[in-house]
Formats: sequence, C-alpha cells, structure tokens
Amino acid sequence: MPGSRESLDALRAGVGTASLAASDLAHALAATPLESIRFGGPTEHDEQFRGQERTEAVPVLTEHLQEAARQLELCSTVCRYVAHGISEDLSPAAAPAPAPLPAPAKLNTKQYEALDALAKGGAQLEVRNRRTRIATIDGAAVTTATFGSLDELGLVHHDASVSLARGRDITVTAGGHRALARPPAPPSAPTPVTPEPTAVRTSGRTGR
Repeated sequence: MPGSRESLDALRAGVGTASLAASDLAHALAATPLESIRFGGPTEHDEQFRGQERTEAVPVLTEHLQEAARQLELCSTVCRYVAHGISEDLSPAAAPAPAPLPAPAKLNTKQYEALDALAKGGAQLEVRNRRTRIATIDGAAVTTATFGSLDELGLVHHDASVSLARGRDITVTAGGHRALARPPAPPSAPTPVTPEPTAVRTSGRTGR
C-alpha cells in the first residue's frame, strides 16, 4: 500500500520514544527516596538522612520526569500522524480507481457467429486425420482461419501445453464475452437507384 513504509518508520520512531520515556520513568523511580522505617522506630540520624536524600533527589526526579513527558508527547504526535495516514489510505476517496475496461473488439458476422458457437462450451481444438479443426458442441462450423483471428484478438483461450492429438479445450475470455454483447451491425440495404426520366420526343407537323 502506498505510504506503508513511511507509516512503519513512524511507528518504529514512536516505539523508540515510548521506550526512552519508560527508561526515564524507571530512573525517576530509582531516584525516589525510600520512606521506610527501621525496626524500633526512626532515629534522629534517619530523619536527617531522609531530608538529605529528598534534597538530592528533587533535581534528578525533575530532569527524568520532564524528559519522560517530552518523549511521551513526541510519541503521541507520532501516533496521531500514523493514525491519520492510515485513515486516509483506507478511505474510499484514496482508493485507486479501477482501470477502465478496453473497448470490445469489433467483429464481422462470421467471427461473431463463430465466437457465439464457442461460448456455448465444449469446443475443442484438435487434429483429426492430420488436419486441424475446431469441434463445437452443436456441430457449428468454425474454420481455423476464423478461430485464429479470434485467438489473435485475445477473445478465446486454449492451453498450448496440451497436445492437439488429445484435444485442447477452448474457452471464451472476458474480452470475448464483452465482444458478444456487441453484435455487428446488419449490413445496410443498398440504396435503390432511381431511374432517370427519359426525354420524350414530340413530333408534329410544321406549317408551311
């Protein structure tokens, strides 16, 4: 899918920033003073030690928490970017338009009748008595020349790996079915010739 490489790179960066944020949070947790009490209760020395630990921990905690917040904000931005890109890629408007189908082949009457006979199924291209012929299910005559022209147009299919002596099944392709949906126009009737009017000669007597 277009843009998938960029999305994967962004996700990898997002995982990296989340890992850095987790590391900073772990360091902040490790720097947090332990508020524990010894057996027998706290002593004056313990209170002084805790106060010193808190003072020393404040800048360390602040640094790690700020860095973790920055990394998490960056990770959030990356996730929003990836989610927006995926939603755009999956939207119907972003889907590529299907390629237009080629115009159906124009056939003459003989080609159309032959293709119609082959579309009924059961036709085979075979060799009988050393002659190549096309056998149809209803016995309709299809010459090898007509079949060859249909084959060149990509309207029929036969498996060339099968021996002609065994017989190759003939099928009509999708382009062939589109061509069958567009029968050839019937031949136009000849324009009648209107005879030209013949000149009429008149004869008469001339006065003297």
